Amino acid sequence: MTMVANRVTDGGFTSGSFYHDEDFKKKLTPEGQLIGTLQTLSLFPSFLQAFSSAPYTVRVRWENGHDDVAYYIDQSPDPKFIDTLNACYKTL
Repeated sequence: MTMVANRVTDGGFTSGSFYHDEDFKKKLTPEGQLIGTLQTLSLFPSFLQAFSSAPYTVRVRWENGHDDVAYYIDQSPDPKFIDTLNACYKTL
């Protein structure tokens, strides 16, 4: 059996308190990773709160897939990662 990595063609982030999918500028890397950049800086605090507190949903559409797959995330990221995101935000 050969394992081949699937490429992402689209995706999104939502939570019960944050739904601004249209505000993410999406870019696909040559490796098939999707990078979403929040375009409205004033939304960052509410995004960080939604991302750091969990639960949230990451929606992915895989290459050759017809439907989106939703991944329900019920674990908060490491606090050090959140601190790093917050430090980056403060430099903008």
